[in-house]
Amino acid sequence: MQRSSRRRLRALGLGAAAVALAAAPVAIAAFTSDGTTANATLASAGEPSIVLGGLKGVGNARVPWIALSEPQNVGGPNQVFVQKFAGGVFTLQGASLNFDQQVAASHPSIDFAGKGVTVPWTTWEEPVGPGGNSVAQVFASRFLPNADLANGSWEINGALRASEADSTVPRGPSINIHTDRAGTEPRLAGGTTVAGNDPVPWVVWREQAGPAGLGTQIFVAKGVKDSAPGAAQAGSFTWHPQGTDRGPAGQEAAVGPSLNDEIGATRDAVHPDIAFTGPNSTVPWVVWYEEPAGGAPQVAPENQRVFASKFVPDTAQGDRGGKWIPVGNSTACAFATANEDRDACSLNAVGNANAENPNVTAGSLDPTKPTVPWVAWHEEATPGGIHLIFVSRLVNGDHFVVFPGPNVDGSLNASPAQDADEPDLRFEGNVLHVTWKEVVAGGKVHEFERRFTPGPNGTGNWSTAVDIQIDATLDGGNPAVSSFGGTPFITWAEGPTPPTAGDPVVGSVVLRHDPATAAAQTAAATNVLSTSATLNGAATGDPGVYAVSFDVGPTTAYGQTLQVGDITHNAPDPSQPFSAPLTGLAPGTVVHYRANLTTALGTVNGVDQVLTTTTPVPIGPAPVIPTTPTTTVPVVTPPPKPRLHRVRVRFRLATRGIVRFEVHRRTARGKVVARFRRGFARGRRTFVVPIRATGRFVVVVRFGKRTLVVRSVLLK
Repeated sequence: MQRSSRRRLRALGLGAAAVALAAAPVAIAAFTSDGTTANATLASAGEPSIVLGGLKGVGNARVPWIALSEPQNVGGPNQVFVQKFAGGVFTLQGASLNFDQQVAASHPSIDFAGKGVTVPWTTWEEPVGPGGNSVAQVFASRFLPNADLANGSWEINGALRASEADSTVPRGPSINIHTDRAGTEPRLAGGTTVAGNDPVPWVVWREQAGPAGLGTQIFVAKGVKDSAPGAAQAGSFTWHPQGTDRGPAGQEAAVGPSLNDEIGATRDAVHPDIAFTGPNSTVPWVVWYEEPAGGAPQVAPENQRVFASKFVPDTAQGDRGGKWIPVGNSTACAFATANEDRDACSLNAVGNANAENPNVTAGSLDPTKPTVPWVAWHEEATPGGIHLIFVSRLVNGDHFVVFPGPNVDGSLNASPAQDADEPDLRFEGNVLHVTWKEVVAGGKVHEFERRFTPGPNGTGNWSTAVDIQIDATLDGGNPAVSSFGGTPFITWAEGPTPPTAGDPVVGSVVLRHDPATAAAQTAAATNVLSTSATLNGAATGDPGVYAVSFDVGPTTAYGQTLQVGDITHNAPDPSQPFSAPLTGLAPGTVVHYRANLTTALGTVNGVDQVLTTTTPVPIGPAPVIPTTPTTTVPVVTPPPKPRLHRVRVRFRLATRGIVRFEVHRRTARGKVVARFRRGFARGRRTFVVPIRATGRFVVVVRFGKRTLVVRSVLLK
């Protein structure tokens, strides 16, 4: 998941002190720009969110889909648009997603859900209502593709709702808990809590509390498809809040299923994000931070703190699904209906420091273990001082531990002497990619990326921070990262310094990627029989998730593709093998095949290999046994059918080519009863000759005009 531009540009000290700082050390960037810009119109755009997905789902190519906010016309209200990047170009998918195109929409977030993870969903916020009764609502739409999958349209989903105070004021298909309370900063993730079920959209957002005087709350709702949509709803999905009601005694139902650590008048919850982790990605996690309400001083113990909660299903909660259980740095962190322990449940690297703007992703450095939540945020080094990027992960299932960065203070900053903010993170295979924005010499804000690559025996290393900014004279907005096929893709907006602290950077929405070095290896087929064989291949190069397949056919023109699905190549393994059964062949058939890796940038083909299916040894008719005429007809038992013998022959080839196998009766010059042909690579090789007969036979192995093996066998 990504984080779009929010507020808090004040956290990046864009003043004279920042200008005087030394430039951050930068490695030679391997990132390549994609297309020109993702802007849908000629106007300035911002707040991009990215996911790599495909309308054909898992096991196929996934490409970048970017949701962004941009005016339909210069000077007009911001619309939410979605662009797809494929074949080297951006293509607008559908039209504006706004519920009302006459008002400004913001904070889009995109992910895939549905059967086979084939359905893009986008959420955003938008004010609804007349004049002084306009209140921000959270909406979500799903993409309905055309038959050719080249484009489609967006369908907004949800029950049609009205103002709680005035039923004559419509609020549209709102996801808000309370339609008269502003819902903002939504994030969306596709997932399910039941292994094997199709993922559905889950949306997290912040909302003003129902009871007056309480701070903003974090809520989560999931989309549920209705078998018979009602007249008072848009689309076929409605939104069901998840979790138990919490709040001060007597106000629980009025507050609703809040995730907040503290529910009171003095604390606001801000900047939520959501991801699915665990076995089969069935555990939803939400992160956010809390701060003093109303602009009160952010001084310990009332400092800004990062929190996390996991969803635990509980059938006793009915349609609410379960409970949100807080997990912090201490195992003493526990669920409470009212306030929870902020000291035990905080994720801050230093408990009394100000920390904000967290994001969460799922991953594991050890591919043998389920994924866990990894959280990144920025935190003050000293009160009012430089902001540093930190990463933390869940350990032993019950607490978080900061994962050390490459700097002495444990941070990831390109320079620990410079302000950094808005980190986003993503695993590709078992490699962790982190991106953020950071002040550089001259006072501009640039985008950076680092990655942690696991090594043997639990080791690993951080890469050098890379400045990936395209135009060094502009400021960079909040970055967002996603990946597929070993390649991370990062998007952000580049533009002039915002006129007001807290404004998002708008301008050109750009996309860059670090292309993976990957190769497909085609290995020798195994289990070659008369009508079937097993094809083998391997992925080598950079770690990542690849969609793999085999091309097969009678010649190198192939003509048929055998889809295998997704594989994950993890570091530090040199390769990741994969196989697929090939059936329905005729005996003695020559088959050409090659392995393929599909990435977001195209398909990588392996070299051609050849196999030849076997031809069974023919068996003559059973002998006729004469009988002497008698008054009775004796019952004659036919002789037992000879069993199938498998004769193994070994040989060595100096070069690759076709090898012939002949089975002769009694001697090498005897009658030939079976022949086989098969292609082999150079080196020591073995072939199993099937013979269903008894007696003495001689197996002759020939390569061109050379005789490699003459083996006599007695079969009983």
